Amino acid sequence: MTMSERLVVVSAPSGTGKTSLDMKLVRTHADKVQMVRSCTTRAARHGDDKDYRFLSIMQFQQMINEQEFVEWAEVFGNYYGTSKADIEHVLQQKKIALLEVDVQGGKQLKNRYPHAVSVFILPPGITELCRRLIARDTDNVAAQQRRISAAHREIELGKCYDNFIINDEFDRTYKELKAIVLQSAAAQLTRADGLKICDTLLAEFSQLARTGTAQLKAK
Repeated sequence: MTMSERLVVVSAPSGTGKTSLDMKLVRTHADKVQMVRSCTTRAARHGDDKDYRFLSIMQFQQMINEQEFVEWAEVFGNYYGTSKADIEHVLQQKKIALLEVDVQGGKQLKNRYPHAVSVFILPPGITELCRRLIARDTDNVAAQQRRISAAHREIELGKCYDNFIINDEFDRTYKELKAIVLQSAAAQLTRADGLKICDTLLAEFSQLARTGTAQLKAK
């Protein structure tokens, strides 16, 4: 197994459940898999100091200038990035390096490590996904629309990924993700079927845009 084959990139629209899936995998198989820590300029939250390295904007910019990142992007006004040193730290322990990044970062990682395994987690439907995103910002309409627009964009860009999993039931989805990461198994969906589902979800977004999201709040 080459260095890049021990890299697994997992992405998904916000609200799809990727972090819960990834964290269960890392907790259950800590001897085999380790999450690569992300650098970010966002404010720290309680309990996430193990998953992030918190930097000032000036520090983040310095790392960009010194080409320390293998990928970085701006997401919701904050910067996120993955350093080469953090990836190498995991690989030196002979573990699978699991990277949870947005699709912008995922594309950069695939360009840098062409043989890395990429997994895109899909929601079972757009209506339920939008309800979850709206619930996160109940009083902030601008934030709701920003999250929904970002989800649309992530599904569109996520079509470049290798594997697609629908998170329709957590335990089933977890078992499939575990098989891909630990056993190099193929996803149950073919890539062609995954792309068709992406197109179906994008069509649902278009329908929702015509009817509006106000109806979701009442349900």
